[in-house]
Amino acid sequence: MHYLKSLSLLLFFLLSCTLGLQAQEVAETTTYYQVTKLNDPNGKLMDVERQIMMPYFQERVNGGEMVWHGMYHVKYPRSEHKGFEYVAVAIFNDFAHLDSDNADKMLQAALPDASTAKMWERVRTESDIYSSEVFVGVDGLPSAANGPSKFIQVNYMDVVPGKAADYVKMESDLWKPVHAAQAKKGVLNDWLLVERIMPSGSDFGPGFITVDGFTDWVQIQKNGKEMFASAQSVYPDEDLHKKLGSIEELRTLTRTETWELVTATTPPVEEKIVTKVLEEGTGPHPMKGQQVAYNVEATDMEGKLLFGNQNMVGIPIQMVMGSNPYDPYTSKMLAQLGTGGKLEAIFPVAHQDENMRGLSDNKDMKMSLHLLEVGTPAADGARKLREIIDGKGLAAAKAWHARAKSEMSGKYAFQEWTMNVLGYELMEDGHNQAALFVLAENQRANPESFNAHDSLADAYRAAGNHAMAAKHYGRAVKMNPNAKISKQKLEALKR
Repeated sequence: MHYLKSLSLLLFFLLSCTLGLQAQEVAETTTYYQVTKLNDPNGKLMDVERQIMMPYFQERVNGGEMVWHGMYHVKYPRSEHKGFEYVAVAIFNDFAHLDSDNADKMLQAALPDASTAKMWERVRTESDIYSSEVFVGVDGLPSAANGPSKFIQVNYMDVVPGKAADYVKMESDLWKPVHAAQAKKGVLNDWLLVERIMPSGSDFGPGFITVDGFTDWVQIQKNGKEMFASAQSVYPDEDLHKKLGSIEELRTLTRTETWELVTATTPPVEEKIVTKVLEEGTGPHPMKGQQVAYNVEATDMEGKLLFGNQNMVGIPIQMVMGSNPYDPYTSKMLAQLGTGGKLEAIFPVAHQDENMRGLSDNKDMKMSLHLLEVGTPAADGARKLREIIDGKGLAAAKAWHARAKSEMSGKYAFQEWTMNVLGYELMEDGHNQAALFVLAENQRANPESFNAHDSLADAYRAAGNHAMAAKHYGRAVKMNPNAKISKQKLEALKR
């Protein structure tokens, strides 16, 4: 994937802005929107967005350089007809902030354990840019929804040369009251009119865009059905076809797209992550590069369990301290503990990633960590395997893994948890044979783990080998009779 072809393109993307999230009144502060359209040829774009770009953008929002950032998935028309799959978007109130002089500083503040150069390299290689444009807000209606609209319809307007002022007056004087009536009915959340300022000229397509914001598909349908009735209520004694149809003399609607919001920053907040050591622990504190094992439980603020590794898979979470540069929290929290220690942390919504927000239902969350073990220093073998699979293929990964076990014993850690996670990542990406290899090696290394058998069975099932899947589900159930999910999957195979 090729997120940005060069650093300059990356910075252009980092500024990416969108339509439809915050409508602008003419008399208010000028608002700038940059729209960067992207392709995702290898299916990793959203990983980069969530792991790297969202923390970075949130830091810029918190610092006042950016108003908002989000990523849209283009739902209609399909990619083969539109030429791009995603749109990275953001909003600025100061044109000078489109190009940040503090990019590295902001990124390091968001992800302090990461290598800036390596992150930019990953960004550049994880997506393809289709286009990047800057717009300025011309007119709009403020959002009636609680937060940005989930869906927006983006309408590209090709205005007759020399008629831009007449077109804007038409939109503001004639159509804006109709959109306001639609919003009052609850069939439209917001409306926005923007004009492209970069790049300029007719060679780059339509120069104006209108954006209609909606909560869901039902509201989109209702908006279309109610439009004429709303126009009649606004202009009760006039020939609507003549009055509203005159806009066709000023512009041509060349294209309409529907975008769905999939990630977004939160407003800047003062709340910080609050940590409290409950038990210091009696063993050594872990340092960067050391292997650790720990349990984690996440609850809402009322104490309802949201996630717990022991409840879900029955094994500790394992990692190499500092090995995941896109997790700015866990290593820092574990470093406060000695072996056996316990810590509690309160995560405000603004500091939660997309996965955490999904668990917490966009509410503050409490997390408890219990450090179980501090091991020897090692490199993350699962992460290295993924790099080789992606870069050189499965055969090279198998050869390297064999050498790592025989010739580099102890240098790389192939922990049950991290290998398990890698196996499922590969399955999600459609690399079923690579997932089988990783999870088979994990099961061989952890023969007494029912979860390793269950995961291997999932890989066999994904690859279409139901006989081997049933065999390993059976072993998982035999090793752990309380493994309800393994039992359910085994029964499903027998039907």
